[in-house]
Amino acid sequence: MSETSLATANESPELPHRWVGKIFDELASMYGSKFSDMWAGVDPTAVRISWARKLGGFISRPECIRSALDDCDGKPWPPTLPEFLSLCRDAAKRTGTNSLSLPAPEISREEIQKRSEQIEKSAGQLYGERPTMLGWAHELKARHVAGEMLITCQKNLASGALGEQWGNAGVVL
Repeated sequence: MSETSLATANESPELPHRWVGKIFDELASMYGSKFSDMWAGVDPTAVRISWARKLGGFISRPECIRSALDDCDGKPWPPTLPEFLSLCRDAAKRTGTNSLSLPAPEISREEIQKRSEQIEKSAGQLYGERPTMLGWAHELKARHVAGEMLITCQKNLASGALGEQWGNAGVVL
């Protein structure tokens, strides 16, 4: 095992050994024997490995672990691993995701319309002329009106896309 992590190369990420040690040190100093008694009769290395594995999803979100530790201040008993995971998840929800994605661009309605027209034109060139991007819905409507039996999902999606209600036996309401 490496000194910096309890993970092997083929497993999901685990917290570094020193992080788990710091978590345990803080919980032990906060709760004293209540914390150490929780693990009486259990191999301490196995406990730390379990915490490292289960908390591995927070390796890029150390602020969630910090927040979970801070949330323990108001709790009279030390958390079990599932309870601590729940505190970390709650912290992640409060702080949002740690996404590397860019925010959506701000595009004017005119630009959206222009791009939609370009897409429709390209689709028409690729797949044959279609009156709109809703060509699939118009095709299903024509089949429905002609009396073809469509599955409920087809009727619901197409009629919803066209803003219509379709009855049975090819009737458009």
